[in-house]
Amino acid sequence: MTVFTNRYGNRRNQRGFIALITTTLISFMLLMSTLALSQQSLLGRFSLMHTSFKEKSRAEAQGCLTLVQVALHTNPLLTITDKKILFNAEECNISIHADTPVTHSSEILISTTVHGSATTLRALFDTENQKYTSVEEIPKK
Repeated sequence: MTVFTNRYGNRRNQRGFIALITTTLISFMLLMSTLALSQQSLLGRFSLMHTSFKEKSRAEAQGCLTLVQVALHTNPLLTITDKKILFNAEECNISIHADTPVTHSSEILISTTVHGSATTLRALFDTENQKYTSVEEIPKK
């Protein structure tokens, strides 16, 4: 059996090995950068969903505030402590501290949660004029 060798055989094998390793490393780096970019895009989508849920939670709380306004219109001395009502398939937690003769205003606390996004509103209702004097969102602690 005759074996043909050339004097550059080892160098050719080394060049092929270096090319193979280089291509593998470049492919791996491109794959990792692609995965990092797709993950960033995915996290951006979740952030948009959270914003959407927060807007819905705020709208639910304002809707519950309107229901309370109607209830206070019929009974200005109404007092409620932590009552849960169903509003648009979401739950509102309502607390009303009754009208005082001196201030003629009731303090209302309403909290709603939509898919983990919570909104808590604090409002003062003028029972003489039948309107809200202030509505503010209480930040989460």
